[in-house]
Amino acid sequence: ASGANAPFESNFAGRGFDFGDIAYDETTNIIYGSTVNTNPIFFKYDLNQTAGSRYTELGTNRNGMQLALTFDGNLYGHKTSPKSFYQVNIDVDEAPLFLFTGNFSYNDLAPGPRP
Repeated sequence: ASGANAPFESNFAGRGFDFGDIAYDETTNIIYGSTVNTNPIFFKYDLNQTAGSRYTELGTNRNGMQLALTFDGNLYGHKTSPKSFYQVNIDVDEAPLFLFTGNFSYNDLAPGPRP
């Protein structure tokens, strides 16, 4: 199988693929990913779907970031090189909303504790 809905493994087989990061939404059972490979993408992997229809590419405007999904459903990203933070729109392939530039580069993000 090939194309946007091909199984995860076959989409990345033989591809120079490096993660920016992944974030798991436990309320929807979906994994979001941001890559930094030659043709970077933002994707989702829906664990609710049957094999062969779990993987969907969501565009190229939200790639290359460290990701953290908050418990209220907001996805945030951090680009290490400019030290900038963004709010990421999961549903629309648009440039993420710039929030601020910090003083440090982070190689990983994680959500805070559940309220």
